[in-house]
Amino acid sequence: MSIIFSNQNPMKGVIILKKILKYTFLHKLSLINIGILSLKSGQYKKAIKRFKNLLKKYPFNLKARIYLAISYIAINKKSLAVKNLIFVKNNCNFLVKLSINNYLNSLK
Repeated sequence: MSIIFSNQNPMKGVIILKKILKYTFLHKLSLINIGILSLKSGQYKKAIKRFKNLLKKYPFNLKARIYLAISYIAINKKSLAVKNLIFVKNNCNFLVKLSINNYLNSLK
């Protein structure tokens, strides 16, 4: 995993994860990691597409929803980010709810 997430060449990690996806279609960990790499490399629309595809199969994956919200914020689609953060808030534990409430208040 260190090769995949090295800051030197995120595209190398994307290539490795795409190969994994060929053999394990919709493998949750690979999908979320390739979305994170897209986000880290500034490919926000690709990241959004990847997180949305993951959420079609795993709609209660809260980590993917948080990263989707971050991606939406990066392209200034605050209302879509808020929608996903509210979903996470309604389906998580108390401490995460507090953090999300604080963040949602900062977006206003």
